[in-house]
Amino acid sequence: MGMTCALRRVRDDELDQFRTNPARLESVFAAEDALGPPVEEVLPSNRVLRALWRLVPISVTQVSSQAAHRDHAEQSEPVAVADRTEIDLDKAWHGLHFLFTGTAWKGELPNSFLISGGEELGDEERENGPVRGFSADHVLPIASFLDSLSDEELRRRYDPARMTELDIYPYVIWLRPSTPEDSPFDYLLECFDDLRTFVDAAAASGDGLIVYIN
Repeated sequence: MGMTCALRRVRDDELDQFRTNPARLESVFAAEDALGPPVEEVLPSNRVLRALWRLVPISVTQVSSQAAHRDHAEQSEPVAVADRTEIDLDKAWHGLHFLFTGTAWKGELPNSFLISGGEELGDEERENGPVRGFSADHVLPIASFLDSLSDEELRRRYDPARMTELDIYPYVIWLRPSTPEDSPFDYLLECFDDLRTFVDAAAASGDGLIVYIN
């Protein structure tokens, strides 16, 4: 799967709760670490059979009907980026950071917000760095920065040779042969459009953000 970057919209009062009770933050990601969807026990519809079934020392389960209904709804009616509480930038995060800063791991805020800045949240060490929180006031300059970038400006900043030299993740894609249907830059641009839309919606609603790399 590799390293991916996710952003989640949160209220400032939620950030306060994460500060005072770091364990609460782990519950935000519990669903991502689950081994599968919620399940429910299957019982016969007949009342007599149901009573007898409970005497048998086995159980049969199936995916929760509520979870199945929710998954079906999500598949049939995709949620617009501006209405989501979380987005995943997949493996584009490092390439976007390069387009924003011209560096592999440096840069000043708000340009470098994908990999630095904000307030570290939680007590536990995470393999790919801490969860970082940005209050609503800090989201506003991030949104303004993203809105200032045009597609033409991002294309001007795109430098596959330099990105390969700097080991911009995922390292192998920048110089590989591409087609109009399979272009690394278009991949970055698509993720950028989602990122800008998402952050603009958070700023408009007065939300903060948490950012983390998995």
